[in-house]
Amino acid sequence: MLLVHGLGADSDETWGPGAGGDGFLARLIETEPPYALLCVDYPSRLGLPRSAASLLPLSSLSAGFATALRESLLPAFEKLVIVAYCLGGLVARFALADLLNPQGRAAFSPPSVADGGLMLILLDAPEDWPDSPLDGPMSAITRMLQVDAPAMQANAAWWRDRFGPASRIDAYAVLSRDHCWVTPFKPGSTVPQERVLRSSVAHLDLVRPSAGGSHEVCDHVAALLAARLGRRSPALAEVRREA
Repeated sequence: MLLVHGLGADSDETWGPGAGGDGFLARLIETEPPYALLCVDYPSRLGLPRSAASLLPLSSLSAGFATALRESLLPAFEKLVIVAYCLGGLVARFALADLLNPQGRAAFSPPSVADGGLMLILLDAPEDWPDSPLDGPMSAITRMLQVDAPAMQANAAWWRDRFGPASRIDAYAVLSRDHCWVTPFKPGSTVPQERVLRSSVAHLDLVRPSAGGSHEVCDHVAALLAARLGRRSPALAEVRREA
């Protein structure tokens, strides 16, 4: 399982004790241990133009992730789950689309993808382009990412095509209760509505199991993993009722 952090953070801040409370990763290991867990880091900081951690264009971020998936991760595992938070979800979605629908070369289809062994779980990830012009911090973020409306819309359309390569990826989404920077990007729109969980926690608390007073999101992810391994867990029935 790959854990991909969000905007302005790193793996430890997002998934570890640095996120506050007991940490998403610790809770997940306690609840659903049979997975090998790998954290993916990428440059995501704002306001650090000369730093190695400064946010890069989305095309560079997704290309780097796609290379790692193609060369080492997908060939090595029969089943692979990607849990991606906030901006990390956008990076994962573009990387997978580029990987499975490449330009000028044969499509990449390792056993994990061909046999339906790839799952993507998006936690409050931006998925589409807003209807109205962006302003404030969102405008600055999109300028740094160098992403435009046609690119976002084309990627969203690729994911909505359930007869295309996207149909080989088992995709789910979890949305927070409140408005945040991803809200104008219509989170959840590229995932079938029956696979979208609208949680009761705030955006930042999606990856802070105890900070928001709830383990709801982490337990939902654990239930999806349990179902994927052919087991039922107490959380699964609860999640289905909630969804």
